Amino acid sequence: MSHSGRSRADALKAANQRLPKEQKPLAKSTVSDWFRGESVPKQFDQLWALVEVLVQWRGLDVSTPRGKAGMHAKRLTWQELWDGARGSTTEPSAVQTATLGNPIEDLDPIRHLEVHPAVQAGQGGSDLGPLPLYVPRNHDWQLRDEVEQARVSSRLVVLVGDSSTGKTRALWEAIQHLSGWRLWRPADRTALVDGLARHASLARTVIWLNETQRYLLSSSPTAANNAAVALRDLLASPGRGPVLVLGTLWRDAHDVLTTAPASHLDPDDNAQARTLLSGGLVIDVAEGFDDDALAEARRAAASDVRLDEALRHGGRRITQYLAGGWALVYRYEHARPEARALLDVAADARRLGHGEALHEAFLRAAAAAYVDPEHWRTQTEQWRATWYEQATAYTSHPWRGVPGPLTPDIPPPGHPSPAERCYRLADYLLQYTETTRRCHVPPTAFWEAAAQHLTDSDDLRALAGAAYFRLRLRYADSLLHRLLEVDNGNLHGLRFLARLREAVGDRRSAEQIYRRAPDHDHWARKNLARLREEAGDREEAERIYRKIGEFDPTALRNLARLRKEAGDPEEAERIYRILRADPYADRWMRYQDRIADRKDAHFIYRHATATGEHQLALAKLREKAGNREGVEQLARQAADAGDASPLRALAATTMGEEGQRLLRYGLESDGSISPPWW
Repeated sequence: MSHSGRSRADALKAANQRLPKEQKPLAKSTVSDWFRGESVPKQFDQLWALVEVLVQWRGLDVSTPRGKAGMHAKRLTWQELWDGARGSTTEPSAVQTATLGNPIEDLDPIRHLEVHPAVQAGQGGSDLGPLPLYVPRNHDWQLRDEVEQARVSSRLVVLVGDSSTGKTRALWEAIQHLSGWRLWRPADRTALVDGLARHASLARTVIWLNETQRYLLSSSPTAANNAAVALRDLLASPGRGPVLVLGTLWRDAHDVLTTAPASHLDPDDNAQARTLLSGGLVIDVAEGFDDDALAEARRAAASDVRLDEALRHGGRRITQYLAGGWALVYRYEHARPEARALLDVAADARRLGHGEALHEAFLRAAAAAYVDPEHWRTQTEQWRATWYEQATAYTSHPWRGVPGPLTPDIPPPGHPSPAERCYRLADYLLQYTETTRRCHVPPTAFWEAAAQHLTDSDDLRALAGAAYFRLRLRYADSLLHRLLEVDNGNLHGLRFLARLREAVGDRRSAEQIYRRAPDHDHWARKNLARLREEAGDREEAERIYRKIGEFDPTALRNLARLRKEAGDPEEAERIYRILRADPYADRWMRYQDRIADRKDAHFIYRHATATGEHQLALAKLREKAGNREGVEQLARQAADAGDASPLRALAATTMGEEGQRLLRYGLESDGSISPPWW
């Protein structure tokens, strides 16, 4: 240090200034022991802070790209030296004593991390492992570069692509050189938020968020935003890392999370997730192999007959063939009636918004209605007593090493098993049935089984939304009542149910539901006041508006209007003066006016298809040609696919008394108008 004109004490002071405030500063005696070789640094961050100071004092300019690259290379070198110097006799560091996750080398990618096993080889492949030889593709080079950068500073990388395109396997291959790192796979969104809150430091940890939509998409925007905020805070805190957050997303989920609302006045449920993803690296994974990857696969096929088979039969879709996607579809399409019924229930539940874990009681109760009645009658008593067990035996059974289409859901290591057995539908089969069953409405027994057996608030609310936007109103109503039964304080459920009852004309029940909302729910109180006003009870309406007016300018505006209509212009003017004096009141009222009728149901619109818009345009053309029956048929198809707006419009304008009954009671599963149910 003599050439710099600075002392060791100066270096110590500069190094401590670089350390996070919550980290213990370096002591002079500690650094002296390092220089004399009497001890090894316990924490790499402390060592690197000192080395970084000394390197910069020697003239390395880190403001240039070359200087930054040089500093990065030096850090990697010192990291390796430190890893080797610690030895087995050194005391465990804060990283080594971390309680989250497991060492990467202790994990099985198939059992623990959801990497798809490959189809088993035929003749000549008995000595091959469960995973085929890996063929790097274009996305791998970007991914591996980011993983190397994560040794120095925290990184977020998300691979986006369709099912079985090799996303999860690519992540696994990319982290194989992270010696000494741990990997943590949170079981769900709650586990993620809790784990990040409890651990100040997650240095040298990979956070594995396969199917990232599990953590960032929810029917409760607050819960999803909490997860996104927790991850952003982690990535923005150098003292907590370096960490590497790895994720995968299907393309449609990525579109939902990253698409901003059309207007700044529209609800923006995914703002935090969008900001999180924009701060990381999102890498596209192609559906098929390009020419270079195919050439590399042909070379590797000499050592792996599974690759040779995939090249002969899979075209460019090598990973899909190896993951058994074609076999899953074949087994689904050729399943025995009882197994096909079980798979269709699982597919319908998942495509309508149910989470990945499907409870056995629900599946058993709903699947019975999917079995063809004639097939059921012609079977033996023994078959009828064991049909469900036969169905699960078929759906769970692996084929050539590939798990079955519907398999028991196994929690990650260290997480408790659920009280009730759950099953999980294969991702590839879900993607397939989202197209083939798009316009299929589940039978009544499906909705009844859901209302009887489901207990998860997100699942109930998602299925209620799917029913509502298909005009299956009584099913939506029963699911929302079940939601409030298992989660009495669920504010979103209360609001949804009240709006549904208002939509069908049951204002009395809507009012009772609004009264159940807590006092701090000004939205519900304001709607209650509106109903009381429309019922002629202006006294109670005024009382409610006064109570919430301090927090909601629109309530004050309504109160002023009522006072003016009651012949009290002085009081009305006094209230208007209060509103004019508030610079934010006008903006707030315009915002509330825009979103009042759609804010609470916005989460469902995210999953609505474009089918209704396209068919409505065609319907208008047919209407001009006088084809009323064709118009109604198209509108019904759109409703079955999840967009009832064309059918609602027809019911309100051209269907007469039948249309009024449809709007009042909705449809049954078979498309007939429901009998009165409220």
